[in-house]
Amino acid sequence: MAAISPGGRAAPAPGSIGGQDAYPGRVPDTTGELATWPRVLAGTVVSLEAAALLGFSGWELYRSTVETPSNQAVAQGTTVYFAVVGVLVALVAVAVWRTRSWSHGAAVFLQLLALPVAWTMATAGFWSGAVLLGGSALAALVALVSPPGRAVYGR
Repeated sequence: MAAISPGGRAAPAPGSIGGQDAYPGRVPDTTGELATWPRVLAGTVVSLEAAALLGFSGWELYRSTVETPSNQAVAQGTTVYFAVVGVLVALVAVAVWRTRSWSHGAAVFLQLLALPVAWTMATAGFWSGAVLLGGSALAALVALVSPPGRAVYGR
């Protein structure tokens, strides 16, 4: 049942502004899901960050089995920490790809955390890692906070 405004006209449908789609950045693809560049770019970057964290955790696990670490507790803690964070970032990546509204804030937060890490890499002289992480984090931030990016997530 349509709501009637005080002027006697039917009120616009929920999710619309003046009878127009409130989120013009949404583009349905053949499967009915949202397929816009912000979702694809942010989803790719967050997925790659999750893969890097899980890969580093695997590398730490491999190193601790091949050679004896100077502090076994620190090596185990680092491995578990990066594995847990990698799984959490992977969950955010899945939510970004599925266009869950809560994932927008989590993805922006992750990219804001990546920027000081990239800065630390740069000041330590690890320029290739700094450029890769900083550039991808900035690209994902632009995708997420741009008007089309916000529209994809209903913001």
